[in-house]
Amino acid sequence: MTVTIPNELESFVQAKLKSGAFDTPEAVVVAALTSWQGEDLFQSMDRSKVDQLLLEAIDSPRMAWNEATVDQVIDSLRKKHATW
Repeated sequence: MTVTIPNELESFVQAKLKSGAFDTPEAVVVAALTSWQGEDLFQSMDRSKVDQLLLEAIDSPRMAWNEATVDQVIDSLRKKHATW
């Protein structure tokens, strides 16, 4: 598949490559599409079910939830999603 993108998006892709966050233009596009796919999935989810799952996770005895552990989880997710 070959895709042509507008110049302003090409500049965005080049900036991501220059920053070292991605090795190839394809990796930038895959990350963007994966993010979009995740947003679509989230939008399609039943919000009450999401709330229920989050509350169950918070109440889970596996990890004590405090400011430090929440920061660790957020940092971990940022690192994971930055590599997509």
